[in-house]
Amino acid sequence: MRGLAKLAPGAGSVALVDRGEVASPAPGHVVVDVTAAGVCGTDLHIADGEFPCTPPVTMGHEVTGVVAALGDGVDPSWSGARVVCETYFSTCDRCAWCRDGRINLCPQRRSIGSHVDGGFAPSLVVPARNLHRVPAAVGEHAAALTEPLACVCHSLCDPSRVTPGDDVLVVGPGTVGLLAAQ
Repeated sequence: MRGLAKLAPGAGSVALVDRGEVASPAPGHVVVDVTAAGVCGTDLHIADGEFPCTPPVTMGHEVTGVVAALGDGVDPSWSGARVVCETYFSTCDRCAWCRDGRINLCPQRRSIGSHVDGGFAPSLVVPARNLHRVPAAVGEHAAALTEPLACVCHSLCDPSRVTPGDDVLVVGPGTVGLLAAQ
């Protein structure tokens, strides 16, 4: 299986390489066949050596796909489902953030595309708890924007930060900025 991987620390060292076959999913995990993946600023920072990662690792965390294989203990209804997945692969499950259900803020969080193989490949393995079904009316490329849109929602939809009628300055023309401006 070929994937776009960060091969070594520092700037550069990114190549399309044979990463071998995707592993059988562990209990509680699934194999997702990738149908679309977005290129995020984080991917560019990983390529430039400016974002922590654990090379060699296949990059890409904004992923849409179809569940192709189930590990033990995974609900069979996930088989063949169109999905997006949250980016974290593992968390500590002990810190205040994890205990509060905000595992996206766990300081020990390890994510697909930076610490475990991500979606710039035909398939990847993710925890089934990270899956969200994609409605039939949503296309593959639009669904791949779920992760950056979730970042916008976490930033702007907190009632303690922004309320209807507030003036908001959006700085930056990237995906997150364009989604926030909408």
